[in-house]
Amino acid sequence: MVIPINLIQWLLISSAFLISSSRLVSSFSSILQQNEILVKVLATIFILSLNLALAFSFKHWFFNVHSSTVTVTTADIRLNHNVTLHSQNFLNPKI
Repeated sequence: MVIPINLIQWLLISSAFLISSSRLVSSFSSILQQNEILVKVLATIFILSLNLALAFSFKHWFFNVHSSTVTVTTADIRLNHNVTLHSQNFLNPKI
């Protein structure tokens, strides 16, 4: 199975976001000891929204590339089919 390079880049970026965000949460919680739970909840919501935005942008890119590939493949098949039909007509002309 071949993994696209952009998928690997997306996974590395999202893991970097998770690592940096966990450090961000710990620094916020040390600053605001009284509202530690609130800070963790807000940071978690922010992190999840970033990861969802990255996931949707990757999904949009992946399906656009995939659909254009399918379109090109379909066009190639139709072109080959037409060439085959013309060559049959050329070799076996109807009188």
